[in-house]
Amino acid sequence: MSTQAYLRVLSSLILSSVLAPALFGLRPLFKKTTMSVNITGESHPCPGVPYTYSYSTQGTGTVTGQQWSVNGGNLTPGSIFTNQSVQVEWQSNPADLFLTVFYTDQTGFTAVDQKTVTVLTSPNTSAPAIVGATSTNPNYIPPNTPATFAITPISNAATYNWTFPPCFTPSAATTTGPQATVSTTGACSGTVCVKGYNSCSFYSPQTCLTITRVPTLAPITGDAVFCKTKSKAYSIAPIAGIISYTWTFPPGWILNSTNTSGTATLLASSGGHSVTLSVPPSLPFPITGTISVYGTLSTSVNTNTQSKTITVEGGLPTLSPKFSPTITVTSTINTSKKNISVTLPKTSYAFSWSCRVSGSGVTNVHTGYKTGPITFLMRDKDFLSIDLYTSNSCGNTFGSSYTFQLVNGAMIPKDVQ
Repeated sequence: MSTQAYLRVLSSLILSSVLAPALFGLRPLFKKTTMSVNITGESHPCPGVPYTYSYSTQGTGTVTGQQWSVNGGNLTPGSIFTNQSVQVEWQSNPADLFLTVFYTDQTGFTAVDQKTVTVLTSPNTSAPAIVGATSTNPNYIPPNTPATFAITPISNAATYNWTFPPCFTPSAATTTGPQATVSTTGACSGTVCVKGYNSCSFYSPQTCLTITRVPTLAPITGDAVFCKTKSKAYSIAPIAGIISYTWTFPPGWILNSTNTSGTATLLASSGGHSVTLSVPPSLPFPITGTISVYGTLSTSVNTNTQSKTITVEGGLPTLSPKFSPTITVTSTINTSKKNISVTLPKTSYAFSWSCRVSGSGVTNVHTGYKTGPITFLMRDKDFLSIDLYTSNSCGNTFGSSYTFQLVNGAMIPKDVQ
């Protein structure tokens, strides 16, 4: 309300409610007002939109009229300042609506009310930064976990519209508060953005936060089997940004020569991505256990965990009982040659073998780890020699040696050791 308009209303109040009745001897100069008035209507209007305002009264007396005045807006066509209700189109701040109500109680009185409104404009022109799930560095979000993002409340914003990368659920959200919680699928990366909106559909500038995918550890490298008399190295590829690696292993096994607790957190700067593992000779063998490792970033966010199952063997292998190869004459090439099939038995250990054919025909030598069958071309009277060796991480053990001779189409054992 302008200063002049306010003075006019104030003068009207003084004359009609106090001074005039007192001067004419109708009532005491400061008689208590018996009616109060309250303006009702929108307190946060949008500019250029008509809003209706009316009033209610409390107390005694009969209303005989009213007078409205507007600052920061205009009455819509058809509205009259003396109506019981008016329609106002607000334009800008500061803005208020002033009402004088006339009523009778013995003589004429007036009651007044003023309603200050805030014409909505666009929210803050500079939106605050988004804060992510971690306080020291919000760019890393743990995989497969809920994550909460928040911003400082935006002035004049009633809702907040969020968008998230596709690996978040949901990928978009509208909240009444300046924060949103979503869940992640796997290790997420992308951009989180938010705008603040008010009821007039005005919105703040968009503010965004780039999410960096949490790095993924590669598989552990190292032998799956080793001998109890040895120590073995196990490692993962080092990743920038990881400050420590946490290893777990079977309690009683020995990590890096001294640690038998079953867990160890090692600094990346000290080569924590690589360890050596051994076992005390007092354990029963063979024995199997699992080692695992994960990395921790500077934000206290952990990477994925990689695991590897390891078997420790207690000494040289044995073949007990001894086993024999299966020898089969499969077909006749002609009257002097036969196809001979040799099938080596499968065992719980790896083993090496060699087969030698000698005699009047061509000599064939086969060496390897195959469990067969292997086919040989033999002439009558040729010899077939087979040597079997059992192997493990601790070394090789001789198993058996067999010699056969092809006589009249049949394989005849000649010597077994």
